[in-house]
Amino acid sequence: MKISATAIISALALEGASAAAVNGPRCHCCTALSKTEGLEGKVWSPDEQRYDERLTQYYSANAAQAPWCMVFPESAEDVSKIVKVFNEHQCPFGMRSGAHSAFKGANGIKDGVTVDFGNLSSTTYDKATEIASVGPGSDWGKVYKTLATENVVGVGGRADVVGVGGFTTGGGYSFHTGVRGFACDNVENFETDRDANVPKVPVML
Repeated sequence: MKISATAIISALALEGASAAAVNGPRCHCCTALSKTEGLEGKVWSPDEQRYDERLTQYYSANAAQAPWCMVFPESAEDVSKIVKVFNEHQCPFGMRSGAHSAFKGANGIKDGVTVDFGNLSSTTYDKATEIASVGPGSDWGKVYKTLATENVVGVGGRADVVGVGGFTTGGGYSFHTGVRGFACDNVENFETDRDANVPKVPVML
């Protein structure tokens, strides 16, 4: 079974990675995001209770960092819009998938914007193609639970709390690696927004 990682980090990696090292103005980045069509209501600021609550939802409290704001994409198109804002305003950013890594900087940022994939966490399975479409914000426990209803399993994390996005793009060592290879070897494609001139990236090895 192959995995299609939906609306994932590839768009950011392709277009926005250089922005991580650039010190962009705090107000410009968060304000620009909140005023972008389609991102209304998806930007959380430090003066909101939900922002504070989200900071408590890390596997390790040591990894939690309070960013300028958090933005929650819900589609590949949203990710594309976020990347464009980052490029235009030279915004430093971090990304959060399952927030399982225990060290600072692995799943967020302090002086910048955290892109939180928590709203991209669905899992579906196509019996005809034998491909599972998995959102980067999910964790492997949820993925396994969904796939079990189809009597299949993915090459994923060895603990249910491990996030899909970071695990997969980091290679991904699984209980099935000896037979199936790393998680990244089993990815059929990454979904991005074609309107942003970012093609789908086949990564099957």
